Amino acid sequence: MAGWAGWAGWGGWAGWAGWAGWGGSNGGSGNNPGDALLTQALMNSRSNTVGNVALSFNGSVPTRYSLVDNVDNLDLWEPLVRFNVCLFDTLNRLSFVPVGNTATLFTNGIGLITLARPSDIGVFKAQLKMMMAYVDARERSAPEIVTQLKPQTPFWASALNMQPGRHRKTGELIELALAVSSIICMRFKHAFNVPRPAVWSDQVQPIVPTPEHGSLPSGHATEAFVVAYLMERLIGNNGTGQLFKQAERIAKNRQIAGVHFPIDSETGRLLGEVVANFLEHLATGIAVQYKTFDAEKFVELESGGHDFSLADAERPTFVSSVDSIVVANPAPSPLVAHIWSAAKKEWA
Repeated sequence: MAGWAGWAGWGGWAGWAGWAGWGGSNGGSGNNPGDALLTQALMNSRSNTVGNVALSFNGSVPTRYSLVDNVDNLDLWEPLVRFNVCLFDTLNRLSFVPVGNTATLFTNGIGLITLARPSDIGVFKAQLKMMMAYVDARERSAPEIVTQLKPQTPFWASALNMQPGRHRKTGELIELALAVSSIICMRFKHAFNVPRPAVWSDQVQPIVPTPEHGSLPSGHATEAFVVAYLMERLIGNNGTGQLFKQAERIAKNRQIAGVHFPIDSETGRLLGEVVANFLEHLATGIAVQYKTFDAEKFVELESGGHDFSLADAERPTFVSSVDSIVVANPAPSPLVAHIWSAAKKEWA
């Protein structure tokens, strides 16, 4: 679909190909710096226009520095630099503590989320049976499954009528959320080291490559839901309902493909919600809730036919929330607040 080519301009951070948006490294100069012909042309042009005259200074040379760490400096940089500055500022506020079969993400010593893996690894046999019930859906789901191996930008853009020219700051905010959630997700995956479905049976035979990292939580679910929750917080319910349906479908597609269990999808959903809440807190000072996931109760329910569902009426039995951080004023991160405010204006 050539029409989606415009999203290439977002990019620059190679890992999120398709949102080239922060795209400084690709779009910053507008030319290929390795182009030998262009290099020679620029040298010839300068030689024939400047010549060998005495050095002169521009009339608008700086006379003083701006304030140290002035947030407005973000507008001077290429998108990739803004991305790295905001990513550092966000991650610098987080810590991670594994204890037994649980692990907790903290910000400045205050809990954001505790996830857990089931104490009995044998419960994944029952989880596998539930996942295998989706095998017959592979043929009709395959186009989405394969397309969604990359960031699901076209799906989000289609649901929200999000345009690369009109919503550049929204793209930057989304990419920040994706990066933060991916890094956090990988830390949980490493801690839990839950074997993938294909490890349990040679009958799984996934239809996409099995990623070379742990199964719980699901990265696809985390990323899809962080975008849904983030956009709901940014623009309200205007079109975001479709994002939640998409996120659920993306998570289920990974189960259909044979690379994730239902419990992976649920923990990914919860992690996406927490990251979106945390980013809004950094940007606006909104209160934060501490979320906990009870793996034992989830797998108990699973034995009775429980599966991942966004509309799960029994979720309160295995996910709990308590107030963690009260409203902060001013916002904890002026840098994230700057990007958030600019993105919000694009939807006004």
